[in-house]
Amino acid sequence: MITLLHVTFPDATFPVGTKSPGYWTHYDALKEAGKTEVRVTPELSIRLLDDPHHPTLYCDLLLFFTPEEWDVERWGNIYTDEAFEEAVQDWAQTLQLPPALSCPSYTEAGMQGEDYVSMECSTLDARAFVDYWDSAHAALAWLEQAEARGFVISVRQMAAA
Repeated sequence: MITLLHVTFPDATFPVGTKSPGYWTHYDALKEAGKTEVRVTPELSIRLLDDPHHPTLYCDLLLFFTPEEWDVERWGNIYTDEAFEEAVQDWAQTLQLPPALSCPSYTEAGMQGEDYVSMECSTLDARAFVDYWDSAHAALAWLEQAEARGFVISVRQMAAA
C-alpha cells in the first residue's frame, strides 16, 4: 500500500460518556472525575492498494490524545463511545472530502491504541475519489483551503501510468 495523502488537523475536542455507554470505557470513573470531553489531534491517511484491475483507497483516521488528557488505565478505551463517534462524524463532514470519507467509524478493538482512537472510513474506488474533484484545480483549491485552516498536509506525487 502507498500512502497518498496524510493530513494532521488542528486539535479538536469531542464529548465522551454523554450518551449510551461504550463497552470499553469506565463510566463511573469518568463521572467521578467530571470528565465529559477529550482533546485529540486527528490524523487522516489515505492509502492506495495499487491493484491494476481495481485500485482501492483506504482511509484511516487516528485521533491522538496525551496521557494527561485521557488516562486509559483510569477511564478505559474510548472505543464504542457513541457520543464521541457521532461528534467525530459531524466534524468529518466539515472537511469537504468525498462523502465516502466523511463518515468514520471505529475500527476493531485490537486496533485501538494507548494514546489514540482508531477509526476508518469507507473504502473507495480510486477513480471515484479522483472524480470527486472535477479537475486538478478543484483538488488544489481544497489543499490550499485546508492549509489555510491549519491542516498539515503531506502529499505523495506519483507518476502517471
